[in-house]
Amino acid sequence: MFTALVMFCALQTPELPPNCIILKDTYGPYRTEENCNIRTSQMIREITADEVVMRGLAQSLGGAQLYYASKCEKEGEQA
Repeated sequence: MFTALVMFCALQTPELPPNCIILKDTYGPYRTEENCNIRTSQMIREITADEVVMRGLAQSLGGAQLYYASKCEKEGEQA
């Protein structure tokens, strides 16, 4: 079983450590990694399409520009 995770981080200056938040899917877990990857793609599309959510993420992370990464965590692994 796999859990879908999406991480958003604020672009910072090199002197500052990255400021990130990890969002965990609440629909899963998924039987296959392929289905999990489909879900992470869906999560990214939905989150980045919502201006209010993106503005809130940027404000809470302290950066105007955000970048993201996704991962499918196998049951028993740690993020």
